[in-house]
Amino acid sequence: MSTISGSVAVGITLSTGGSYSSPLTITDKGSVQNGGTGDAVYGPGSASWTIDNYGQIVAGGGGASGYNGVA
Repeated sequence: MSTISGSVAVGITLSTGGSYSSPLTITDKGSVQNGGTGDAVYGPGSASWTIDNYGQIVAGGGGASGYNGVA
């Protein structure tokens, strides 16, 4: 289980361990904002992922896919 309660300024990839493991909670003070190209939060198709989002998830430039920056 991971929690983001501050600002993350790059896209993240969900994993089964480490900093961004599932389930992932983004608190009301947390945000993931990818100002570059691509998704703000990406979960590989190799597993099922859970995100509880109370903050912001925002994808930046062209090429982003998924709802609200999540793929």
